[in-house]
Amino acid sequence: MLIINKKKIFLGIDPGINIIGISIIKFYNNKIKILYIKEINLKNIKYLYKKLKIINFIINKIITIYKPNLVLIESNFLGKNVKTLKRLIQCQFCILLNIINNNINYIEISPKIIKYIITGNGNCKKYNIKNKLKYFLNNFNFNYSLNYDYIDSIAIIITYIFLNYKLI
Repeated sequence: MLIINKKKIFLGIDPGINIIGISIIKFYNNKIKILYIKEINLKNIKYLYKKLKIINFIINKIITIYKPNLVLIESNFLGKNVKTLKRLIQCQFCILLNIINNNINYIEISPKIIKYIITGNGNCKKYNIKNKLKYFLNNFNFNYSLNYDYIDSIAIIITYIFLNYKLI
């Protein structure tokens, strides 16, 4: 087993037009600790430029406070609605620009890979991911939100850790 003695801080982001899931996890001595978790709810904001301004402010503030070593982002799901995809890419670009301006590396991970690594099934439902994460993170309560975006932001980080570090 590989023991990681250097503290790693990961920022996980599940980008969205209306809701963005964000989590910060510290990984040290093969232990995972959730430092911060939040959903940015932008449903009530009508104009995209206002949403982008809020996203930029919050992401920059989180990066300044937690100083992550790496940012992990869920890659875009290519749906049939081109207008929605365009807006999603603009939101994701706003996030990426902030990350790049802060000189932080980032990795995009596809939803299918996240689902497969966490549950063993690349086509599973969101509640399957939630249940597996409850098992992996037995000290964390996932019951405070009705949305799955914050859970996805945690799953992105856990996927990266499973793919890159040997854990018991």
